[in-house]
Amino acid sequence: MDQRHEWFKDGARAFRSVQSRYGRAHLLPPEIDLYPCPLCLRDLYVIGAIEAGELTREHVPPHSLGGRWLALTCRSCNNKAGTFFDAEAEKQERMRSFLSHFHPA
Repeated sequence: MDQRHEWFKDGARAFRSVQSRYGRAHLLPPEIDLYPCPLCLRDLYVIGAIEAGELTREHVPPHSLGGRWLALTCRSCNNKAGTFFDAEAEKQERMRSFLSHFHPA
């Protein structure tokens, strides 16, 4: 089992646990693991969503800042994160790096 499948199983188990804690476990199909995107919580996915490309690995922090794959997110959130969050994080890091070269006299 690769890491993506492990993340899926862990996330599905945690999701079911939370639903159980709030008395909603009966709303979930008993034999099917479901995984919510941790960013948008919009949709629930079955494990086949990994191979279908609907769930993708997300770098945290962005890969360009030394991040590592940390979670599965839906393709839409992963794309948005790259466009908005990652770009902003890179901009902030460039500014921090630039300013670190200046020392007060």
